[in-house]
Amino acid sequence: MRGKYRRGISTSTALIIAAVVVIVLVIIGVVYYTYFQQSGSQAPTSQPQTSAPKVIKIGALLPLTGQLSSVGAEAEQALMYAQDQANALLKQQGVNMRVQIVIEDTGTNPQTALSDLQTLYSQGVRLVIGPFSSGELRQIMPYAESNGIMLFSPSSTSPALATPDRINGTIFRDVPNDTYQGAVIADIMHQQGIKAIAVIWRGDTYGDGLVSVVNKTFTALGGKVVLVARYDPTTTDFSGYVSALANAVNQLINQYGKDHVAVYDVSFEEGASILQLASQYPQLTEVRWYGSDGTAGVGSIVQNPTAAQVAVKTMFLNPIAAPAHTVFYDQLTQHFNKTLQAYSYLTYDIFWIYFYSVLKVGSDNVTAIKSVLPEVAKMYYGASGYHLFDKYGDRISGVYQLLIVNKTASGYKWTIYGVYDVTTHTLTIGFPPAQQPPQGYLYPADPEALSKLRNIS
Repeated sequence: MRGKYRRGISTSTALIIAAVVVIVLVIIGVVYYTYFQQSGSQAPTSQPQTSAPKVIKIGALLPLTGQLSSVGAEAEQALMYAQDQANALLKQQGVNMRVQIVIEDTGTNPQTALSDLQTLYSQGVRLVIGPFSSGELRQIMPYAESNGIMLFSPSSTSPALATPDRINGTIFRDVPNDTYQGAVIADIMHQQGIKAIAVIWRGDTYGDGLVSVVNKTFTALGGKVVLVARYDPTTTDFSGYVSALANAVNQLINQYGKDHVAVYDVSFEEGASILQLASQYPQLTEVRWYGSDGTAGVGSIVQNPTAAQVAVKTMFLNPIAAPAHTVFYDQLTQHFNKTLQAYSYLTYDIFWIYFYSVLKVGSDNVTAIKSVLPEVAKMYYGASGYHLFDKYGDRISGVYQLLIVNKTASGYKWTIYGVYDVTTHTLTIGFPPAQQPPQGYLYPADPEALSKLRNIS
C-alpha cells in the first residue's frame, strides 16, 4: 500500500508552527487595534452595528399648567411628533443615535422654571427648548449661563432681555423681541383711526416691556395713551381692574368718540376673565380691542362663550410673530387636523435646529453647538420659514400674523385676519399661499440632511 510510505510532519514540528502562527496573529491584532485607537478612526466592518444607540436628550420647559397651558399642550404634541420623525430619519440613514425629549412643566412660574431647569441639568440635559414667558427666562438665564446650558425660547419677547451680555451667548429666542411687536400694534391702531387707548396689562417683564414700547410709539404717532390697570400676574379677581378700565374708556369716548377709542390688553390665559367681565360694561363692548401675542390663539378665550362673544364684537385683534406660510406649516396643520397656535410651529422648528446642529457636530456639547447653530439655522427652512438671528440671539422677522376670533358652525375659533409687513408698514388681508424651501436648504425630516450639513461651515 502506497500510503504507508508517505512522510508526514512530526508532532513537535506541527506544534512549533502553530505557536508561531498564533503569535503572528496576536501581533497583527495589537498593531491593528493600536493604529485605530491612536488615529481616532473606526475600524471598518461589514457587519451592522450592534451597540446601543447614542441617546441625545433635549429638554423642554413647557407651561402645561398655569397661564399658558393651552399653548404648552400643543407645543408638547408638536415636539413628540418631531421626536418620532427625527428617530425615523436616524434609523433610515443608519445613524447609531436616538433623540429623546425630556419635558418639565413650569406652570408659567419663574421659580418653578428654575427648579425644572436644575432637574434637567441633573439628568444630563444641556440643550433646552423654552421657557415660554419672559419672566421665566429672566429668572433662569443666570443659572443656564453659569452651568453651560443652552436655552431656546419660542415665545419670550421682552425687549428688556435683549442685553449686551447675550451677544454671542447661549440664549436664543425664535421670535423678534417686542420692540417690533409694540411698533406693529401701535401702527395698526393708528392706521385704523384710533386716537386714544386705555391699557390693561400684566405687570411682569413681558407686559411692562411691551406696554412701554406701545406707549412710546403710539404717542409719537399723535395718539393718547392712558395706563389704567397694571395687575399682578397671580391675580384671579379682575373685577376692580375692569371697572377702572370701563371708567377710563367712558371718559375717552366723551372726548374722542367711540370710533376713535380702543382698549389695549396685554394678557395671557387670564384674558378670558377680563373679556368676560367686560361684557358687563356697554362702553367696553362698543370700542375696538387690541391685544398681543400673549393672547393670540389662547384656548381660554374661545372656550369661554361670553369672552368669545366680546372678542368677536370688539374685533379683538392680536399680532404674533408670523410663521411664514410654508408647505411644512401645512404638513403640521394637516397632521394634527387643525391650525395650531403660532408658537407650536416655532417650537417644532427649534427642535429641528437643535437636532441638525447635533448631527453636524456629533454630540450635544454646548460649546460645539454654539459655534454651528446660527449657521445651521440660517440654512434651515421650516414650518415657520427662514431663521436669522440678530446679535442678541433674537430672531429677525418682518412679518406678523393678526388673529381674531370668529364664530363658526363648530364653535368659536381663532382665525387669521391678515398679515402685517414690518418693512413696508402694510397690512394684507388673508393668508398668502404656501412656499417651498429654497434649493439646498434643510427642512424637517430632510432625507438629504447629512449631505447638506457637510456643506455648512
